[in-house]
Amino acid sequence: MKCKFFLILLSSIIYYLLSTLPVFAQGLSLQISPVIYEVFLKPGEVKVISDFEFFNPFENPQEIKADLRDIVISDETGGLQMIADSHSRYSLSKWLEVKPVGFTLGPREHRAVDLTIRVPDNAEPGGHYGALFGEVEPPPLGEETMGVAVKAGVAAPILLTVAGPVSYGGEIIEFKQVPFVNLGTVNFLLRFKNTGTVHYKPHGIIEIFDWFGNKTDVVTVPERRAFPETIRQLPATWNRRLLFGKYKAVATIYFGAEDERQDKAEISFWAFPYKPLIVLVSVGFLLWVVGRVKKKLKY
Repeated sequence: MKCKFFLILLSSIIYYLLSTLPVFAQGLSLQISPVIYEVFLKPGEVKVISDFEFFNPFENPQEIKADLRDIVISDETGGLQMIADSHSRYSLSKWLEVKPVGFTLGPREHRAVDLTIRVPDNAEPGGHYGALFGEVEPPPLGEETMGVAVKAGVAAPILLTVAGPVSYGGEIIEFKQVPFVNLGTVNFLLRFKNTGTVHYKPHGIIEIFDWFGNKTDVVTVPERRAFPETIRQLPATWNRRLLFGKYKAVATIYFGAEDERQDKAEISFWAFPYKPLIVLVSVGFLLWVVGRVKKKLKY
């Protein structure tokens, strides 16, 4: 009886605390457009961009703080991480300025901001990467209010290419697929390294040959943006069923300013419908056993 009373009391206390706890993250949302911005400038050039716009999609006002960050690549799938200053050869934030920095967005209100890019005279040619970051300032906590103020934000990457001698180097460092294929749907994965000094979008094809050397199909490798000195995964899928035998896959990846460069890699793999065969063999063995049993019963 005491245990039941204690559980009821504890549940009541937890419910009260949760019901009085303000959740500031809920409703603190913000949108920005364009979602990505690419620009080409010369050393010493200044450009004011008025295309960026923040939007508050909710019915309550939002206090906004605009900020500028650098971009670094966090993984091989193109994930981006924003940091205050990367101190990298590809840094951009120190060349950026945004106005206004702080403002209020009313319910469902749009607000444009001016972003200025000042490229130094001695800027290194090639890619430089940053982001315009918008942060929602949470309302202040009262003296008797329980909770944690949570900030929400949104960012638009800015990809700047400084004119001058740039490198579009690149290479396939790995080409693989599932080692053994049953009925089909072969998943390929290419790992491509951008060894240049500017971003671009490698893409290509994978030609499939059977064990007689006949070309059976061509698979498209969709384009993905690859940043300098990073590795980018390029996945592709061959949607073909009922494969049998040994196959060869030859990948050709095109890259560069106008896809003028390419790199090749090839692999071989086996496909064999072992699962249906196991079923057929099992059924055949079962029928054989049943037949043997019937013969013994006759005698």
